[in-house]
Amino acid sequence: MADPAPILGINMGTLGFLVDVEPRDAVETLSRLLAGFDVDVRSRLKLLLNGVCLPRATNEIAFLTASPAKMIEFEIIVDGALMEDFRADGVIIATSTGSTAYAMSAGGPIVDPRVDAIVLVPMAPFKLSSRPWVIPGDSVIEVRLKLPDKEALVVVDGQTSTTISARDTVVISKAKTPARFVKVGREGFYAKVKSKLT
Repeated sequence: MADPAPILGINMGTLGFLVDVEPRDAVETLSRLLAGFDVDVRSRLKLLLNGVCLPRATNEIAFLTASPAKMIEFEIIVDGALMEDFRADGVIIATSTGSTAYAMSAGGPIVDPRVDAIVLVPMAPFKLSSRPWVIPGDSVIEVRLKLPDKEALVVVDGQTSTTISARDTVVISKAKTPARFVKVGREGFYAKVKSKLT
């Protein structure tokens, strides 16, 4: 997955915005695609933890409290400027693709995947003024924990998790290599959102 080949998503779950093929149609679809197909290129996020690169995120990087029912305090620094300072259960940093995943469930906006953007969604923030943000896709984001005795979980695409503390350095930016998906359906993004969410 460091520089992924085009992926064909087969829907084995329930929702899935990146899966256009039902299992019963998989063989027929593969046979048709052997003659050629278009590729949908999607941005991913790179996370450096103390200078070490974790797996890249196609959907989101979530920072969650490591102690249930206990808030954590964050500073979010974007391109060297303090953007947000808040207490919350966590924060989700998502790609445009990930805007229809965990970030949407937490109250974030739906972003057209053609928009080069990063979405930041506070989870159950203490301040009512802490709202979701949409920032440029080439932004460099630092996440800092403020309290030395509190830890947080960092979860990449719901697959990889690790624990961080105030001593750790966390930097997020756009990954050099995107995710690539085989285009199957002819319906556009808006039609897909409408059909998936109704």
